[in-house]
Amino acid sequence: NTKVPMSDSNCTETEAIQAIQGVASELICPITLELPIEPVTAADGRIYERSAIEKWIRTYRGTILKSPLTNERMEASLVPAVQVRNVIESLVTSQVLPGEMVERWRDRTEKREELESTIRRADSGKPDVMYQMGRRYEEENGGNMDKAHLCYKKAAHCGHVAAKAREGRDLVFGLGVEQDIEQGVSLISTAAKKGSALAAYFLGVWHKERKYGLFLSGGRAMYWLQSALHYDNISDEAELDDACRCNAVLLLEELEGSARRRRGARKVLKNKLQNISRMQRIMKRQRINE
Repeated sequence: NTKVPMSDSNCTETEAIQAIQGVASELICPITLELPIEPVTAADGRIYERSAIEKWIRTYRGTILKSPLTNERMEASLVPAVQVRNVIESLVTSQVLPGEMVERWRDRTEKREELESTIRRADSGKPDVMYQMGRRYEEENGGNMDKAHLCYKKAAHCGHVAAKAREGRDLVFGLGVEQDIEQGVSLISTAAKKGSALAAYFLGVWHKERKYGLFLSGGRAMYWLQSALHYDNISDEAELDDACRCNAVLLLEELEGSARRRRGARKVLKNKLQNISRMQRIMKRQRINE
């Protein structure tokens, strides 16, 4: 079997494709390992996805910022890389990049455009739209909790219950805002009473584990966990993710098991007390007869 050598034109085309793919590899964000949809140049000279490097910078708040690539000290300045964005768009349309890489980039670009559309609609001041914008900021690549919290706060101020729950959560855990446990628990308590599944879930867990100033109470824990699942089932938009729902069910099973054991122990104790009382009456009658 004789191999047919590739022509010079084929070799040139192959080399060109390899060169283009090499350029693309240099533009991949070191944090997300994807082609960025909003590329910026950081002080270490590397290209990053804006949301990813901003999240990285936030984790170093109050400490010396280091490059995620070299681990050397760097400034927090970011410069929009407009030309890089144009190059990436050209590479995507060139049909020489791996299909999966292109599909992921297009998918994230579409989500970004949806987010921008939501932002424009949120300018109308509608709390539902503001809440959705917060969710998008929270769930986007890298997660921008600073912006998400501001959206939740604005929506909560307009009476949005689910937004109030997330604003409270952010305060308790210090997500995108300075931690304030007392205020956060207060907001979550209010939201839970108004039908927020997420807020009810937090109260249930915290009563069970005696956290954040809430007293230990199996009864209250069961009430709020049951309420969380109920609220989530009747809501137009689920607040709880699969992990929270699963955990709520497991905690309820544990609490119900403990309650059954306590009821059994109380029943045994009651029977013992009744037997003691019966024996005392018998002994008393015997003494009288004597």
